[in-house]
Amino acid sequence: MSFDTLRDLSADVRGRLYALLAPVQVLLVTFGLLNDSAAALWISVATAVLGFTMAGANSTATWRTWLYGIIGAAQPVLIAYGVWTDSQVSAVVAVVSAALGLGVAAAKTPSIG
Repeated sequence: MSFDTLRDLSADVRGRLYALLAPVQVLLVTFGLLNDSAAALWISVATAVLGFTMAGANSTATWRTWLYGIIGAAQPVLIAYGVWTDSQVSAVVAVVSAALGLGVAAAKTPSIG
């Protein structure tokens, strides 16, 4: 599936995808697959990824828009599961954001003269 395919999704389809997330959360908890807090965490991540994927599909810099969304969604998961501390995640995100955001912006800034 390409970003062009995602671009063609109607607002109705996107709305239905978002509407499915709450019942999926209930289903995950009811069947004992996740506890309340883990289900809320993962549904929040799914919402963020879905939102940023849609934003990326409609952006001129699709991969960067999508990557920023994934980085934002991954932060609470990495902290909740003890992969990294909050300060470690913040440091990594700062470096990645600087490398992608500021580096690309600097490379595209026209020089004077």
